[in-house]
Amino acid sequence: MNSISASTYFVKRLELSAFSKNNNAVWQVVGSLKSDNSDPRSSFPYLVSALSNYVNVNSNKVVYLNVEENSQTGQYTATPSIW
Repeated sequence: MNSISASTYFVKRLELSAFSKNNNAVWQVVGSLKSDNSDPRSSFPYLVSALSNYVNVNSNKVVYLNVEENSQTGQYTATPSIW
């Protein structure tokens, strides 16, 4: 007999970009958060907090932030990756 286990999780994404008057990209940061909570209002403060360190910072690359919720403690941590 086989058993199948399924779990549901939700991914929220927040992208902030700034452009010059010529419509050239100045900076951009993208954050995503995966959790078992479907309410975006509970995740939004964590995404904003993680992204805030990268606002108005020009690295000449796109910064992606993966915000993860520790299912045991409920704490969130942000891990950047630059492309």
